Amino acid sequence: MSRSERPNSTDGEDQDSHVTQVADSEGTWDYDFKPMPTYVLCIILMTSNLFLLFLTLILPSICWRKKHCSIRPFSWLIYGHGLHWLIHLIGDQYWKYHHAKSKLDGYIEFYIQTKNIRRAPFYIVSFGNALLLIASTILYENCKSYICEEVDYLRGLVTIEALSILSLITKYLVNLKKFHETKA
Repeated sequence: MSRSERPNSTDGEDQDSHVTQVADSEGTWDYDFKPMPTYVLCIILMTSNLFLLFLTLILPSICWRKKHCSIRPFSWLIYGHGLHWLIHLIGDQYWKYHHAKSKLDGYIEFYIQTKNIRRAPFYIVSFGNALLLIASTILYENCKSYICEEVDYLRGLVTIEALSILSLITKYLVNLKKFHETKA
């Protein structure tokens, strides 16, 4: 059985990070499969989305016009969304790193198949942050407490955002499971 390896990449990575090709006696090529370590990241991102939904839907009911809440629910939602964005920023970088590595390992089809699914959650959260900034400014200037409640407007925005991200991450998990089952 002869064995050959791909040449090293020009950026100085060691050979262990690349797929080893092995030719059997019949001349067909077999690859050492390297699974994607992104399941935990998906769970963390989904938990972050569920926590934000919980914060959005439950906290205003608990602190509704009560004096014992030191910070208004509207402010909690803004802070929570900022933390949510930070978690997605870190997660996006983790995804980029592992998918770029898998692309170098030869899993180009999986990389292309999941490229937009991986990027969309961070884009959605960033767009949500921009809308949240605009909405909070408009509500602060125009919303009188006897006419409208600021939190109600944010509930809709955050709920749509979180549910769309949850559906994208679920789709990614399905694709990841298929990728691991087929050992592309």
